Amino acid sequence: MCWTWQRPHHTRLSFASSLLQFRLCREALLIVLRGLSIADWARGAHIDGKAHTVYSHVRRMALHEERHCNDIEAALTSN
Repeated sequence: MCWTWQRPHHTRLSFASSLLQFRLCREALLIVLRGLSIADWARGAHIDGKAHTVYSHVRRMALHEERHCNDIEAALTSN
């Protein structure tokens, strides 16, 4: 099961295949996240030398992806 995006892998795929793979990975991640307890969301770890909880890391991922969504929306509406 894939939870994160594998950059070297998606460069070998067509756009449609890459988008499908991304969507499937995110759906798998959402299944895992929906099953977490409140205590699970508070679990901590160090990621890139910084302290994070599951919540803070997932929030970080969502904010990062939101920027990409905004870029795509801007590109689609500018034409």
